[in-house]
Amino acid sequence: MADSYENLEILQDIGNKIKDEYSNFTTLNIVIIGKTGVGKSTLINTIFGQKLAETGIGKPVTQAIRKIEKKDIPLVLYDTPGMELKGDNTAQNLLDDVVDLINNGTETGDVNQAIHCVWYCINASSGRIEPTEIQFLRDLAIKTKYCNVPLVVILTKSILKENVKQIKEEIEKENLPIKKIIPVLSENFPTDGGMEIKAHGIEQLAWEMNDILPDYVKATFISIQDASIALKQEKARIVIKSTVITVMVIGGLPIPTSDAPLIMTVQMDMIAKITAAFGLRIEKEKYMTIIYAILGTTGATSAGKK
Repeated sequence: MADSYENLEILQDIGNKIKDEYSNFTTLNIVIIGKTGVGKSTLINTIFGQKLAETGIGKPVTQAIRKIEKKDIPLVLYDTPGMELKGDNTAQNLLDDVVDLINNGTETGDVNQAIHCVWYCINASSGRIEPTEIQFLRDLAIKTKYCNVPLVVILTKSILKENVKQIKEEIEKENLPIKKIIPVLSENFPTDGGMEIKAHGIEQLAWEMNDILPDYVKATFISIQDASIALKQEKARIVIKSTVITVMVIGGLPIPTSDAPLIMTVQMDMIAKITAAFGLRIEKEKYMTIIYAILGTTGATSAGKK
């Protein structure tokens, strides 16, 4: 009976630690810009592993920008419609709205409100970028330079290598202040000959984002992205390595009582961090499996200081 109570207490501790990990995530805010039909929705849903663009709660921020968010996910996407030659969504109107959004977010001083990255999407299948878009990117970078928001150009629908090469060279010769140009094909593309071009570039985008984003929001991105398991595994390895070092230090301390409780706490912290990194929402009944795993690994540690 005592063991059952002890297990229930551990169960509650693990549950609380996992909740704390999630509650400590900074909300990731991304602005996504691109003409109509460039594949923004497919890109969003592929990298975040769910139909956010279709099922997320969207509400207008301005006439040109829609805020998309979903309950219990620390992510806000600011989606813009395609630029038009005239009307409300001209390049200038859209630029003004995006600049205001970025500047206002920075001025709040709240990292949960600040814009952390801008994705500018271009349909690479055209093999070219419009002069209006070049000017838009240049003006956006200039008008928000003090906000230090990284600007990433994503070449969607990157099917033909020659088109991708051509458009990359065209952008690069403009010397725009952008962080990266990343070609992606968000979903498999069937050809006329019955073959299929496999989706690619999404995992690269995930790794590039991990390098580009501010440190305080990287844990959020790793958890909510679904494009790279390897990125989650890398985070888990870092957590495990840190835990091993901590356990070794505890084992070497001249503590007069058993060091097993301290090591147990460290191991529970490790489980919580890894769970959060993989974006797992573990139901209460599944915690017991984790507990037994921890108890199994702590059997040896309990033979430490008595």
